[in-house]
Amino acid sequence: NQGTSYTLTVDGERIAANGYAGNSKETSIPEYSDRLVYFTPRDREINIVLHVSNFTHKFGGAFNPVYIGTPEKVMYTHNIQLATSMFIIGGILIMGVYEIFIYLFRRKEKVFLYFGLINIVIAIYSLFKMPYYFNKIFTEVPWIWGHRIEIISIYLLFLLYLLLGKSMYPQEMKKAPVLIGVVISLICIVLTLVSQPIFYSSLLEYVFIILGIYMIYNLYVVLLAYRRKRPTALVNLIAIMV
Repeated sequence: NQGTSYTLTVDGERIAANGYAGNSKETSIPEYSDRLVYFTPRDREINIVLHVSNFTHKFGGAFNPVYIGTPEKVMYTHNIQLATSMFIIGGILIMGVYEIFIYLFRRKEKVFLYFGLINIVIAIYSLFKMPYYFNKIFTEVPWIWGHRIEIISIYLLFLLYLLLGKSMYPQEMKKAPVLIGVVISLICIVLTLVSQPIFYSSLLEYVFIILGIYMIYNLYVVLLAYRRKRPTALVNLIAIMV
């Protein structure tokens, strides 16, 4: 995968592409997807040419390495990556569904609901990272909508994390910071839906600063809860530090 489209040729023969690498926004088609391709060298020297174009995203170019090796070695490495990511995504998804089932039987404890939703959103977000399962499953979905879902997942995680903290420590976490964080998340989600990647990808950088501030605030809340001997405060404090 390269940002945001490329054409790869070996000894003058095109063997791989992401979208279409053009010389303008109108002639380019962005796409994120990894490729596993084969070629037979014609000589001891191999001429590899990578054309990359980006007219869509703030970050573009050949930002990922290209791995070359024997078919057996490359396939083995690729399969290990696939199996590992599938195992992790599946485990997180199962944990999320399990927590939501607990909530269905214990409706007053919304901690299980928020924690379950957080896990499900993390699993969805992971589909947009290497090896890009989302692009393999939903091949007809335009790149921009897949990218929007990926960014919106980050804002949803922030929103759910605030609600989780508030439900766990309602007396320590004040309503105002939670409300402000929720409003920021919702505004960013709307802007991501209606704007272009060049804008909402830049917006995300500033939001990360806000996220950092909230992480410090959350640490303060858990420390306060620990001092007041709230249940699970010590475990959560250790988890946050890790």
